[in-house]
Amino acid sequence: MTASAEAATTPPTNLTDKQGVAIEGEVRNIVGSTLFLTKNGLEVVTCELDQLSDESRERVLAWSLPYVLNNQRFFRFSSTTDGGSGPPIGRMAYQCTASNQSPMDLPADLQIAYNIHMLFFRPRPVEGTDAKEYQYAFEHDFPASAGYAPAKVIPSGQSYSFDTTPIIQHSSRPGSNDQDMSFEEILSKTIIPDPDDPASTMRPLRKYVLEVRIYYKDQELFRYVNLPEAEAMIKDGWRKPSASRGSRSSSPSSPAGTQTTEMDPYESPFETPSEVETSAGPSVPLPPIPYESIVIIDVDDGTGTGFLMEMKGKQFLLTNIHVIAGASSVTCKTVDGKVIQLPEQFFIAKDRDLALIPINFDGKYLETLDNLTDEVAIGDDVTVFGNEAGASVVTQLTGKVKGIGPNRIEVDAKFVEGNSGSPAIHHKTGNVIGIAAYYIEYELPKADRRNDNRGSSRRPSEEADEPSSDRVRRRFAERVDNPTQWEHTSFRQMRDERDLYNEYLETLNGVVEIAVGINQNHRVLQASEGNRRVSHLLDDFHAVFRNNKRESGSLGNQRALDDLRRRLFTLVEAARDRANDRITIQYYRDELERMEAFEGKVRDYMEGVYTR
Repeated sequence: MTASAEAATTPPTNLTDKQGVAIEGEVRNIVGSTLFLTKNGLEVVTCELDQLSDESRERVLAWSLPYVLNNQRFFRFSSTTDGGSGPPIGRMAYQCTASNQSPMDLPADLQIAYNIHMLFFRPRPVEGTDAKEYQYAFEHDFPASAGYAPAKVIPSGQSYSFDTTPIIQHSSRPGSNDQDMSFEEILSKTIIPDPDDPASTMRPLRKYVLEVRIYYKDQELFRYVNLPEAEAMIKDGWRKPSASRGSRSSSPSSPAGTQTTEMDPYESPFETPSEVETSAGPSVPLPPIPYESIVIIDVDDGTGTGFLMEMKGKQFLLTNIHVIAGASSVTCKTVDGKVIQLPEQFFIAKDRDLALIPINFDGKYLETLDNLTDEVAIGDDVTVFGNEAGASVVTQLTGKVKGIGPNRIEVDAKFVEGNSGSPAIHHKTGNVIGIAAYYIEYELPKADRRNDNRGSSRRPSEEADEPSSDRVRRRFAERVDNPTQWEHTSFRQMRDERDLYNEYLETLNGVVEIAVGINQNHRVLQASEGNRRVSHLLDDFHAVFRNNKRESGSLGNQRALDDLRRRLFTLVEAARDRANDRITIQYYRDELERMEAFEGKVRDYMEGVYTR
């Protein structure tokens, strides 16, 4: 590849088209095969990938593909076997499916290569008995089958399936190839052979494992093994197929057994939580609300909601700060599938979890009240529209206004994760009065608890979704009618400050893991067990004190532990000071303040561990 691994982590610059003309703007996103760039932080320009010069296109793909293929929300791979064994001839092949849930079209010059590994298990005598058990013997030197998937663009939102080359097995021995038995079953199977009972005879077993690797310009970007427990057995067995055996880049057509199918737009890994209590129906019907004003927001590792709103004659996308904070990639789509391009710069409120992003988009916009307290009362009906549970489907949750404060309102509409950024719409006026932000949960005083058994009768999944009768969950929405203090920021600044905050957080969490290990297991974690921020200190500790099983009261042990504690908190203080010096956004300043209070508790806990 012409782009280095380091360069691929940041958006490419100095792009040119096929005529060598420079393309102005900073790369922001790829939707389908269209590249979106921003000029001067606000103006959005586009360019098709096939209009770029070969060198520029390669750099753009080198930047985007590793992120897409290593993000399980954007890219998933699965496989099924289409046959088993049986005399006199067995046929065994896999059907593989690559699901592209990212906003970009995956190009045809990705190489999807596969190996089918053949593993052998042989019966071995159990020492001191007449029984025999299976033991892993070896992997065949060459894959039982290897090749490439045919070349094909995998459009955004679609899946691509292909069949591996079948393995023809010329074996009639019963039990010689058992794909249904797990490794655990094979390795735990013990038989005492009976010469008069052919069924008791243990013959060698073969088991097949599928391994798939995806390359771009010979750089490996993705790896899949259908049986993870076989990792150790196949670790040195990969053989990259030769191009002559059917490279994707040389065959544009789909073979028999290859199909491209639309993905189910309602498929989601989340379940909607069960509701223990239901609110009474609304006394005032909800005015018609344009669903096109609701926006589903996908970011690196999560999903949320936003909505289109007009304020003081200008058009904005509103969401929570925490939905987009530090995101490397933000994709916004209305419920009718239209993509909204975001500028680099936007505004965030200083005193609440509210982001205001100026946009230029031809859509249907909601409105807010000039002063919520003039027209909204406790007990009024309210509906929260949004991406409930991150399912990428807009739902509506109806409830009532339970409380009104200077910065937020409380509602009993049972919104959950994924609803962050959803508009709370007042039935009487049809206007937005809040943006769903968070809930709190706490235990009721014993005198106020209900004397019933409902909590104990629920399934564990229900208990996780809604609190028992001994606990209360309260939900809050930030007011959108009266924020007056705003900060001007950018996605890049949010990412930079997030990285500083995360460095501090990860370092502190590393100290917690070490303290818990000492307290619960009476040992110091190995470097491989600690997180990356503290692993070098654990390496140093174990280098000084190799024998970790000596008595904790020994002088050498105590010195090593004291030195480790001192160095750990020196590391924490350095990370905290860097964050305090460089973080300016109020959102992260507030997070830092909470984290510093947590640091004090961590220090107290560590001191307690050391004095036990």
